[in-house]
Amino acid sequence: MRLRALASAGRALARAPAASALALLLATLALALPLVLATLAWPLYGAWARLAAPAQATVFVAGDTSTADIGALRARLAEQSGVAATAHVPRDQALAALMRRTPGGSLPEFKPNPLPDAIIVTFGRDTSPTEAETAVAAMRKLARVDGVQFDHLWHRRWSIIVDAARTGGALLAAAVVVLAAGAVALAAQLPTVTDRGELRLLALVGATATYRRRPFAYAGALIGLVSGLLACALASGALLALGPRLAELQATAASLAWQPLPWPIQAGVVGVAGLIGWLAGSYCGLRAIRGAPAP
Repeated sequence: MRLRALASAGRALARAPAASALALLLATLALALPLVLATLAWPLYGAWARLAAPAQATVFVAGDTSTADIGALRARLAEQSGVAATAHVPRDQALAALMRRTPGGSLPEFKPNPLPDAIIVTFGRDTSPTEAETAVAAMRKLARVDGVQFDHLWHRRWSIIVDAARTGGALLAAAVVVLAAGAVALAAQLPTVTDRGELRLLALVGATATYRRRPFAYAGALIGLVSGLLACALASGALLALGPRLAELQATAASLAWQPLPWPIQAGVVGVAGLIGWLAGSYCGLRAIRGAPAP
C-alpha cells in the first residue's frame, strides 16, 4: 500500500507539471539561499574567531628578580582565572624590539638597560571583562610584580561588539532558516494530489483516512527531498561561479578557504527538507479529507 501511495503521488505530480515545477522552484530557492550564505560564511566564521583575539596584559617584573623567580611568577600568573597562556619577554629582547620600531632604527645606547623583564599574559577568548579585570587586580598583588598594563576599556568594548555580532548573526540565521522552512512547507502543498471526488470514492470502498492522506504526504516529501538535492547542487554551482572572486580574496588572506559544506550537513538539509515536506503534505491531505467527507 505504501508503494502504491508513492506511485500515486508521483503520477499526481506528473499530471500537474506546472504546479510541481513551481513548487520545486520555490522550495529550491528557499533552501539554496541559506545554503549559499552558510557556504560563504563558513570560512569567515573562522576568520572572525581569529580576529576576536583574546585580551593581553603586560606584567612588569621587578628589576632584581632572578630567572628562577620569573619562572615561578609565570606559574602563579598562569593559575589566575581566565589565563590561557604566558610568555616571558627578557629585557634585552624588549630593548631590541624598541630599537627596531624606532624611526631610523637607532636609539642612544643604554647602559645599563632601563627596561624591565615582562610577562605577556594572554586571556582566553571566552574570558569575560569582569573576570579579566579581577585577574589583573590579583596579578598586581603578587610578589615581584612592579605593575600590570591592561586596557580594560578596550576589552570591555570589544566583548560587547563580539556579543552583539554573535546575537545578531544567530537571529539572522534563525530568521533565514524559519523562512526557508516555511517556504518549503508552502511549496509542498501547491500541487493538487487528489481531487474531492476521488477522495470520496476511496472512502466508499473502505480506504482509511491514513491511506487517503498518504499520497499527499509522499508528494510533499518528494518535493522536499528533490528541492534539497537541487539546492545543494545550486550552492555548489554558486561557489564554482564565484571561484575567481573568492580566489582573489584568498590570495590576500591565506586563512580563507571556501569549500562546499561537509556532506553530513548537506545530507541533513536534504533530510530535513523531506521531513518538512512530509509534514506539510500530511496536513494538506488532512484538510482535503475533511473537505471531502464520505457520502
